[in-house]
Amino acid sequence: MADQPRQLTAPPHAAAHLLQYHDLIESIVSALDARDTYTASHSNRVADMVLVLAAALGLDPDETALIHIAAHLHDIGKIAVPDAVLRKTGPLTADEWQEMRRHPVTGYNILRRVADFQDIAVLVLHHHERWDGRGYPDGLSGDQIPISAQVVAMADVYDALVSKRVYKDAYAPDVAVQMILHGDCGAFNPLLLDCLTGLQD
Repeated sequence: MADQPRQLTAPPHAAAHLLQYHDLIESIVSALDARDTYTASHSNRVADMVLVLAAALGLDPDETALIHIAAHLHDIGKIAVPDAVLRKTGPLTADEWQEMRRHPVTGYNILRRVADFQDIAVLVLHHHERWDGRGYPDGLSGDQIPISAQVVAMADVYDALVSKRVYKDAYAPDVAVQMILHGDCGAFNPLLLDCLTGLQD
């Protein structure tokens, strides 16, 4: 588990200034994504989608900037996942799955040491939590999960569904939306589900 996970400061700490790091972050994350050809550019696509969701939610520019940068960095903890696990072509074993599930905590511990990235670290930590408490690493539920982390989570799941992976073909966008709405990928905030439905319309 992460050392003393914390909630976001309120309001987000002048997050718009973080955009000065945008190009550097995008380049670093693209290099990390390239470890696995099936997830190449995944983080950049997630970062693009969170902008759409944030606009639909009416989030302010600071929080939108925070979510956008966090989306670029949400999988940075996978730097510690061995290639044999990250690039495995077959199903993961229980031990390998546990290894993979450590990446949000690893990402949190990497980012929290940078003063400007404290809030981003929290979003990275919680991007696999689910509305019903069945996510990880902390099993948070409902409004315990920062809304910004929930936005990253939904964009992450959507892009995973519509992208070809070694273990599956890509789903059509409308099918992916229906899978999310039906809870096939875990439970999400009804507010976010409404936004997703609105975007589909």
